[in-house]
Amino acid sequence: MALNNLFGGLQRIPSQNGRPQWVGKLEEILWEDNQDLDLNGLANQLDIHPIHLSREFGRYFGIGLSDYIRMVKVNKAFHLIMDQPALSMTEVCYQCGFYDQSHFILTFKKFYHFTPKKFHKKINDVNSLQF
Repeated sequence: MALNNLFGGLQRIPSQNGRPQWVGKLEEILWEDNQDLDLNGLANQLDIHPIHLSREFGRYFGIGLSDYIRMVKVNKAFHLIMDQPALSMTEVCYQCGFYDQSHFILTFKKFYHFTPKKFHKKINDVNSLQF
């Protein structure tokens, strides 16, 4: 009976359009450019359990959280290579939050179908043709 009283008094988190409130807050966080995205950090900001966030992310965003984080990192690498072609691939790798170059290369290739080094070379070739 005591547990029933305890849990009966808890209020549900309000939702908007059938979505939990944390989804809207997460959308705002994801739009911020200077966020270091990781499961535990996001869960702490949202005040929800990391396992719940990981499990439910795909339902509201159409992609798994880990794939989304990798996509953000690879897109950042793409723009760094385009905007700052003098950076080495090691610098790009670490600036984008990858801790292992082989993981960076494989992930970049998965999204763009060529290695970051080949992309870097193409950008440099195009830049050298400009008058």
